[in-house]
Amino acid sequence: MKFEQEIAAATAALLGDENTYRLLDESPRISSSSSNVYTTQMTFMIGEKEDKRVVVTELVVNIVTKSDRNKQMKFTQNRWARFLAIVSEVDKEAKELNRKTREVCHRHHIGDGFFVTVTDDFTCTGIRKYFMPYRLSTPGLERQTKAGISLNLDEWRDMMLIAIPAIAQIFPSLACAQAYYEAPLHQTDAGKVACCSCNPFKFVNNWS
Repeated sequence: MKFEQEIAAATAALLGDENTYRLLDESPRISSSSSNVYTTQMTFMIGEKEDKRVVVTELVVNIVTKSDRNKQMKFTQNRWARFLAIVSEVDKEAKELNRKTREVCHRHHIGDGFFVTVTDDFTCTGIRKYFMPYRLSTPGLERQTKAGISLNLDEWRDMMLIAIPAIAQIFPSLACAQAYYEAPLHQTDAGKVACCSCNPFKFVNNWS
């Protein structure tokens, strides 16, 4: 109960910004479970329809669609760290998508071929796996697959106001997770080139 009160207080403070999305209600929809002293799992319900669940452990963040279990997005610590690094920028674009005051066309790679996108084509934030079409290798020509998930604006709002702050508070291993590009080996030119997470399409379609 104390945790829920702390999260409610934090989200209430965020509402001081007129550009911040409104909360659906006063109490975040949070549940937790622990099978033993070493493992903790928390579940957050997001969106007005509550069709999305954010299931979190110390190692992964998984967004699951209740109505279709095939639609989900799994964040490893690397992907989550990279996601947090760009989430504020993504949120600005999502708000612009809601206002419809300018063109929105945003895409950012978070590792392993997964991209976060916000565009005028869809009223949602997409987090999906991409692939490079055969015989192509130019960055920007990647095509999306069905692997991943889309969050409509109210689901994205709840991610920003409820799930992300709560995850940072309860799971320090995720809050302090290091992206691969921050590792010492990645600071060399050879390390950057060899990183399959940062360059998932580099060696695709290079064979004859």
